[in-house]
Amino acid sequence: GRRSAREGTMESAGGFASNAAPSPDMSAESVLRSLAPECAPAVVARLRRERVWLAADLARLDKEDLRDLGFNMLERSRVLAWARSVAVPPPAPPDRSRATSSPGGARTPGGVFGAEFENFLPRRRRSGFMDEDPGLARSTSQQIRLERVEQQADFWCSLASSWSSPLVTRCRRAIEGVNLREVRESLLESLFDLSHERVKEVYECMVAEEDTEARSDAAAAPAISVSQLRQGLAQYGLPEPNGDALHQLLEAVVESKGACIQLAEFETILSRLTLAQLVMLLEGDQRTGPRGVAFAASKLFVVDYGVRTFEALEVASDRFRRFFFGHRPPPQARSDPPNVRWVHMKGLDLTLLLALSVKYSLHPLAVEDTIEQAPSKADRHGPHYFLTVEGLCLSGLASEAQPVRVRGYHVAVFAAGPPTSDTVISFAQPDASFAEDWPDDWPAGLTATAAAGGLAAAEADGWASKIRSALSQPLSRARERRADYFLYKVLDVCTDEIMIVIRAYIARLGWLEGRLHAMLHKWPRNCLSEVMLIRRQLYVISRRVRGLQRAVRKLIDDRDLSLGLNAYLQDIIEHMDEVTDDCERLAAKCGAMAEEFDRARERERERRKHVRREQTRRQEMKRSVQADRQNRTLFVLTVVTTIFTPMQFLSGVYGMNFVDEAGTPTIPELLWKQGYRYFWMVVSGYLTLAILVAVTLTYCSNCAGGSSSSDESSGNTYSDDEESGSQPAGYATDSILAQGV
Repeated sequence: GRRSAREGTMESAGGFASNAAPSPDMSAESVLRSLAPECAPAVVARLRRERVWLAADLARLDKEDLRDLGFNMLERSRVLAWARSVAVPPPAPPDRSRATSSPGGARTPGGVFGAEFENFLPRRRRSGFMDEDPGLARSTSQQIRLERVEQQADFWCSLASSWSSPLVTRCRRAIEGVNLREVRESLLESLFDLSHERVKEVYECMVAEEDTEARSDAAAAPAISVSQLRQGLAQYGLPEPNGDALHQLLEAVVESKGACIQLAEFETILSRLTLAQLVMLLEGDQRTGPRGVAFAASKLFVVDYGVRTFEALEVASDRFRRFFFGHRPPPQARSDPPNVRWVHMKGLDLTLLLALSVKYSLHPLAVEDTIEQAPSKADRHGPHYFLTVEGLCLSGLASEAQPVRVRGYHVAVFAAGPPTSDTVISFAQPDASFAEDWPDDWPAGLTATAAAGGLAAAEADGWASKIRSALSQPLSRARERRADYFLYKVLDVCTDEIMIVIRAYIARLGWLEGRLHAMLHKWPRNCLSEVMLIRRQLYVISRRVRGLQRAVRKLIDDRDLSLGLNAYLQDIIEHMDEVTDDCERLAAKCGAMAEEFDRARERERERRKHVRREQTRRQEMKRSVQADRQNRTLFVLTVVTTIFTPMQFLSGVYGMNFVDEAGTPTIPELLWKQGYRYFWMVVSGYLTLAILVAVTLTYCSNCAGGSSSSDESSGNTYSDDEESGSQPAGYATDSILAQGV
C-alpha cells in the first residue's frame, strides 16, 4: 500500500490558493512544506522531538513557541496567519474504546490487517515508502473509496483468475525461469517495479501520447483512457483483460462511469493485480508443491509498535490475504504519531519477496541487492533508506579451551524516511559467500553445512530476536523512536555481535599464549596452525568492518537521517574503530606468537645439536683415554721386555751345555771359580742402569705428552667456541664435565 494524504502547494511567496490551504488534519511536516518550503531541517527535527505530529498541534503554538522551535520571522508570520484562518478544535482525550492497553503497554489483539477506520481522516495508506507528490493527490472521498477497494482481497484474486490469460500461470513461468544473476533486468524492472518513479513515468508517457484536443477540460487533472490503460498494463507484462474483467475493474476503481483513469487509480490497478498474482501463486503452491501459505506465513512475522503499544501479529493462513491487501490501524490517540510496522522475513523466498516489494513499492535495485546479498552498504532510494549488513556471530558457546567458530549472516533492511518514518522491512539470510570468504578448517561435515548455507536459520535470525525483545519492553527507547532509529538498532546489534566474536578471539589467543609460554618448543603444531588461521580470519573481519563503517558514514552524511541519530551513529563508528584496532593488534599478536615458537624451536635445535656434539666429544675422549691406557700398558711391557731381554740372552748363552770329550764345559766363564758371582754382579749393574734409563725416558715421555695434550685440548676448545659461537648459560655444566673427562 502507498500513502495518499496530499496537501496543496503554495501559490506565491505571500499567500495561498483559496482552495489549497493546508488542512488541520494533515501532518505538521506536510503543512510546513506548504507554508515554508525552505524551512531548515533542524526545525523539522525539533518538531519531531517535541512530538508536534499533526497540523492541529502546530496551529495551537504561539509566537514564542515557534521562536523556540527555530522559525525565522517570515516563517512565524505564515504559520500564525494560517493558524488564524483554520478552526482548531480543542484536543480530545484518547478513545480507549477502540483499543485497550495492558499495564505493560501491549495492545490486546483485535482487527489487525484489514479493519476500516472511517473516523481517522484524512486516511493514509500506510506503507511509508511512496513519497508525497501532488500528482498522486486524492480527495478525501476518493482516498477512502480507493482504500476500501484495495482491501478487497477476494475481489482482486478472482479478477486475476478471470483474466483473459490466467495471470498466475504467467507469473509462475516468469519466476521459475528467471536467472538470479540477472533478476533485476529479467524480472524486477520488467514485471514488478512498482516504485513511485516508475509508475509515474509510465503514466506520464501515456498522458503525453493523448491528444490534448480530445480532452473536454484543458484545466482538468491528467488522466488516461481505457485503451491507454491496456497499454499501461502491457508494459508490465499483463495481457489485455477480457470484457467482463475490464468491466468489473473499471466499475470498482473508477469513480464515475465513462470517466478517465487518474494516476492514483492507475496505481491501484497495477499494484493490486500484480499483488494478486503473487498471493495466488503462494496459495496455489500449497496444492502443487512443498510450499504454500503456511510455509510462507512461517517465514514472516509482523510487529506494530509505538509509544503506548506493542503488538506482535501472526500472519496465519487465514490472515494471509488480509495482510497483503489490508492497511494497518491508526494510533490510539490523535496526538500520537502513527505506529511503526516492522515486517521481518526469515530466509529468502523469491515469490514472497516479490509480494512484499509490490506491497511496499520497494526499489528494484534494493531488491536485487537483497537477493544477491550485496556487501555492507547504505543507500537512499527516494524517500526511503536501504541498508545491508554482512554480519558475523559465534556458532555455539564460546570457550577459551575450544577453537572459535564463527558464522556469517546477511541482513537487508528497508526503512521509510521522513516525514512519517513508519515502516521497516527486514530480511535475514545465511551468508551465501561466507563459505568461500571465510578461512576455516572445520571437519568435513561442518564444511559441507557451511557451503550449503553457512548458518542455521535460528542463528541468522538472532539479531531480529534481540531487537524484538527490546521492543517488547514497555519503557524501551526504541518504541519512542521511528524507523530511522531501527536502522541504528540493527547496526548496533550487528556491531555488538562482531565485538563478541573479537572478545572470543582475545580469550582464545590468551589461552594459546599461556600454553606457548609453558611448553615452548613442545607447543603442538596444531596450535601454530590455529594461530595462523586466526590471523587470516581477523583480516576478513577487519575487511567486513571497514565496509560497515563506510555504510554508517554514509548514513551520517544524510542530513535528514542524522539529525537525531548523529550521536548514536558516531558511537557505532567508535565501536567499529575499536574492533579494527583489536583486529590489527590480535593479528600482530598471532605473528609474534608464531615468531616466538620459531625461536623456541631454533633454540631447541641448537641445544640438541650441542648435546650431540658433546656426546660425540665425550665418546672420542673416552676412546682416547682407553687408547692412552693401552699404550701405557704396551710401553711398560715393552720396557720390561727390553730390560730383561739381555738377561735372557746371557742366561741362554751360559746355559748351553757345550762340553768336550772329557765332559768339561767348553765355555770358559763356566770354569771360573767366582763365575756365578760375576754373573749376578753384571746382571745387577745392568738392571740398575736399565731401570734408570727407563725411568728417565718415561718421565721425558710423560712431560712431552702432557704439554701436547693441553695444547690440543685448548685448541679444540677454541675451535668449538669459534664454531658454535656463544652458547646459552645452561650448556656450561656439560662443557665443564666434557673437558674434565
